[in-house]
Amino acid sequence: MKANNDILKIKKTDIHACFFASDDLKYPDGSSPMLFEDYKVLCEENNIGVSLLTAEMRTEGGHLCQANEDIILLAREKGFPVRFLSSVDPRFALNRASTDLSHFINYYKELGSEGVGCIYSNISVDSNMSMNLYDHAKKCGLSVFLEIGFDTGKGLIDDISLSGLENAVKAFPEVNFVICFADTVSGEKLGKAVENVYALFDKYGNIFMQLPEASNDNNCAVKPELVKKYSNKLLFGTGKVIREKEFFTGRYLDGLYASESLTEEEYCNICCKNAEKVFASGR
Repeated sequence: MKANNDILKIKKTDIHACFFASDDLKYPDGSSPMLFEDYKVLCEENNIGVSLLTAEMRTEGGHLCQANEDIILLAREKGFPVRFLSSVDPRFALNRASTDLSHFINYYKELGSEGVGCIYSNISVDSNMSMNLYDHAKKCGLSVFLEIGFDTGKGLIDDISLSGLENAVKAFPEVNFVICFADTVSGEKLGKAVENVYALFDKYGNIFMQLPEASNDNNCAVKPELVKKYSNKLLFGTGKVIREKEFFTGRYLDGLYASESLTEEEYCNICCKNAEKVFASGR
């Protein structure tokens, strides 16, 4: 067994950090949005050393919408290191597949953006507008971070086989794609989707995935033997937007390392090293 000090010496990089300026506007079920103070606790509990801030810039499925400027200013106000993703909706500026999205991507890149995303748009993952975004990400030399929700009304739309995602990954081999699944996808459906991502790992070098939440409902999506096998393709991310919602993935990952189900190299890859492959500053 690994000692706790062995775990603590390896800081995690959170590729999907979220927090809001206020918790006054609750979710319909009465739960509270994450504040900076809540996120600090999450960092302490999960030994997070680097955080990649993500704007909750949702045109569907969200009531607390943030612009990129909101998260940059909020982080500065709190004295938090500003490392962020630039959220660029494929439908920006006239809702056309011919829009010059490099105009927006390069603006945020100059401010220090580490990648493009997280893209939550409820359109097909390989629609003409989505493919236009990936093309401009390629021109700007940035990875893209995508949230897939299938037909739940939240996140990019694809079929369970991820044929649309494969079309995109295959069409843009120069672009690194980082995938996560919307919190509306769980259980057997999430398990099947993750299996199909693993199949894409075997075929393409430019696709990565945020390790799915390790709750009891999602056991089929985080099988230890597969986490180990694909440890060079998985990344740690919280993606937590609701204060009261439990987060299990950090403890699960630590447990795999403590029990020596993961080697130190495999654990490091998931915790932080793989992020360097997709961050603009690490490439």
